[in-house]
Amino acid sequence: MGVPVDASAHFELSVIDSLVGLLSEIKLKNGDMSADLLHNNSEFEMLEENARMSAKYQSLRRLKPLRDALRALLDIAETKIKRLEHDCTPFFHHMGIKSLPDDILRYVFEAAYDSIHKTEGQDESQSSSGFSFTLSSVSRQFRHVALSTPRIWSHLNTAMSPDQLALHMSRSKNVSLDILIDDGNGASGALMSFDFFMETTTKESQRWQTVLLDIDGTVDQLSTLCRYRNIQIPRLAYLAFSLDRPDEQTSKDMCSVLESWDVAHSIHPSLANCFIPKSAPCIQLSSLEVILSPITDEDGVEKWDCFEILLDLVALPLLESLSLRFSDATDIVDVLETAPLTLRKLMTLSIVLETCNLDIFVPSLFRNLQLPVLSNLTVTLAPNNSGEFTLDSLLPDVNPYPSIESISLVMEPSVFGVVRLGIFRSRLPSLKHICIYRFFGSVLPFYGVHPWQRVRFQDCTLRLDDADARDLADVLMRGPTFQILELVGCTVSPRCLKSMRSRMGSKLTLLDTRTATHNYDVG
Repeated sequence: MGVPVDASAHFELSVIDSLVGLLSEIKLKNGDMSADLLHNNSEFEMLEENARMSAKYQSLRRLKPLRDALRALLDIAETKIKRLEHDCTPFFHHMGIKSLPDDILRYVFEAAYDSIHKTEGQDESQSSSGFSFTLSSVSRQFRHVALSTPRIWSHLNTAMSPDQLALHMSRSKNVSLDILIDDGNGASGALMSFDFFMETTTKESQRWQTVLLDIDGTVDQLSTLCRYRNIQIPRLAYLAFSLDRPDEQTSKDMCSVLESWDVAHSIHPSLANCFIPKSAPCIQLSSLEVILSPITDEDGVEKWDCFEILLDLVALPLLESLSLRFSDATDIVDVLETAPLTLRKLMTLSIVLETCNLDIFVPSLFRNLQLPVLSNLTVTLAPNNSGEFTLDSLLPDVNPYPSIESISLVMEPSVFGVVRLGIFRSRLPSLKHICIYRFFGSVLPFYGVHPWQRVRFQDCTLRLDDADARDLADVLMRGPTFQILELVGCTVSPRCLKSMRSRMGSKLTLLDTRTATHNYDVG
């Protein structure tokens, strides 16, 4: 690509006067520009037609040269910009990162550090601690900036050596700390004991912001934790506490330690196989994640019914957002049958099912959940579930969630299925938004008028025949408040897309949607 040649232009003085006058008017209005500054129709409405048209024609004669002049000026400026870029870019490429001022370099360090150490449940601790030390040994400038950037020393974990831990705590100064303790079966990379790590880091507990604690719940671990009751953690915003196959008493004992910690009520906890703390700050929780997996001994014999943990939710009267993850659960036992769970303020519920018997588990769970103000429901089917999932299992009765507005289903794409949207129309009259992700199968039309505003399919393979596509488009368009059908990253036959477009017009939105190589004939 050659070097752009400087352009030139000639402007009539009258056009320059007109442009200066316009800019002066914009300046008087503090930089605000409107079309009325160019031509204000209201000034000529009272004139008779000939005079009005003459005034409009005069504006037209004045504006056209002004437009042409601005276009010429824009072309010249664009040419000059390209010329300057051509001259400057090689210089800055040669200078590279050495030319960056310290504050920009500090921002780059912090962004890179955060990207390689995601503390939300991902153990990337070794790479992040190595990253900080590497930065400080590249050059004098890098070392100066790294040592004056406390945030890139703020992640503390058991994979560090004691010397590294001491350096991180010192160099992090007074910034908030992320604490990662992995003393479970996967902690083969741990370079210091759980006991030593707790003894060292609790001295700075007032700086703890994030705590990820993944342990087995052994007697030694429990004994260590019990020595650190009543610690002050005023900055704590996120707590993830995971126990691997504890017995019931160990889970309760660990919970009692968490109850003793003095934390802000605004934290967001994630608890795996642990009873829910019911201390004064904790009962004010508005959001919570609970993870439940089989509680068995080494021979595979069930130790205790971990679903009892769900009953602790009633002790959280302010709970508005709840995430439940069930892993390896074949069925839900009688605990909810005898004591249905009522969450009076819960507005958002997310449920993830992994390696579950869907035929038994899902109906049992939803039949015993009483959620009078639930507004948003998300159900995710992770891989390796058994049994058949049906929408009926989420809706045990007519209008079970009288306040619901949005429902999202994340399906298992390897299993062909059928979505019957009509069940939402008949059982959830307040529903406005439906989102279905990773679905593979057919969508059946239905009779009647629906209340929905938006229906979205994302990353789905929709096997529709021509009649189904036509009927689905027609029934959606019958909704009095219907606004849009979104197909995002979906695969649909071209004939179906054409049929739906002809019926829905602008109310059908396609984004990165692929056409199938053939039309489906769904029986």
